[in-house]
Order: sequence, then structure tokens, then C-alpha cells
Amino acid sequence: MAGPVVAGMADYRLVVVETTPPYAMSVLSPAPGVLELANAKVDKAIEIWRKCLATGEWPAYPSHVATVDLPPWEETRWLEREAREEAIA
Repeated sequence: MAGPVVAGMADYRLVVVETTPPYAMSVLSPAPGVLELANAKVDKAIEIWRKCLATGEWPAYPSHVATVDLPPWEETRWLEREAREEAIA
């Protein structure tokens, strides 16, 4: 038996369970905004796919050398570690 349908899509839930005792469990449902964004992303992906099929041109990585930077939390984590070590010394 199929589940309820909302705006043409099947309603679904995520069930999450801890892997250690007491094995707490929760049932989650995506908010309407989550589904709207997901639908917009799927529509955009289909649009890009159709354009690529029609033109034979496929998006790819840039041809120039890209710069990679640390995520902001990584530097903070390192500075906090240094501060702790200096406090111990």
C-alpha cells in the first residue's frame, strides 16, 4: 500500500536510531522548505541535462588553477590547541 501523497510526491520519513544503548529513536519529516529547495534543484539539474544533450557541451571543472583554502573552523581549532598547549607549558 502506497503512503500519502503530498503535491504529487510520496510522503516519507527518516528514522534515526542510536547505535549504542539506550538506542534512542526519532522520526523526522522534512519541512516544506526543504522539499521546495529539493524540487528546485532537481528541476535545474534536468534543465542543465537537457541543454547538455542538445548542445553536446558538458559543464566541467575550470581550466585554471583553483585556490584551496581551509574551512574557517580548522584555523580556530588549531589556534585553540596551541593556546591550550601554551597554558600547560
